[in-house]
Amino acid sequence: MSSENETHDLVVTRVFDAPQERVWRAWSDADQVTRWWGPLGFTSPMCRMDFREGGTTLVCMRSAEDWELYNTWTYRSIEPMDRIEFVQGFAKEDGTPVAPAELGLPPGIPEEVRHVVTLSPIDSATTRLTVREYGYPNSEIVEISRAGMEQVARQDGGDRRRGLTVASRHLRRAAPSMKGGNRGRSTARDR
Repeated sequence: MSSENETHDLVVTRVFDAPQERVWRAWSDADQVTRWWGPLGFTSPMCRMDFREGGTTLVCMRSAEDWELYNTWTYRSIEPMDRIEFVQGFAKEDGTPVAPAELGLPPGIPEEVRHVVTLSPIDSATTRLTVREYGYPNSEIVEISRAGMEQVARQDGGDRRRGLTVASRHLRRAAPSMKGGNRGRSTARDR
């Protein structure tokens, strides 16, 4: 039985064959973010980063059909090399907040989602990355986010334009009005 106040969280973990500093740069350097942000079939043509506590990053993902989606990451806490906490929201091209429904996204997608990214060195050349997303209203929305996040977590610098995959197909089925070597695992948790 589910209560009205129940929320669902998402945890995605990935082990990278890269030192902790390199994985950190993937999250803290705008040029690096544009190399991996977005699921397969999407590019990231722009990232305007203000990587500091209280700062906000504006990042864009673009589909093969030239549909663009902008997100903001507003940083609450940054512990260099170890942990980033931010709130992700949806935005217009200029960074102005916008409700997901105005973008044609499925009902129930929250306007803001708290994220905690942690990096843990396994050894000098291997890093465990864990991304936690908090407060989704139902398991269907968790699955939409999981599909996208697992695609993002699989990026190894390869060509994301090799065709749309599960995440973008799943989003398109869920929102028909929208325009336009992994060793990871993920889990959804209910609170």
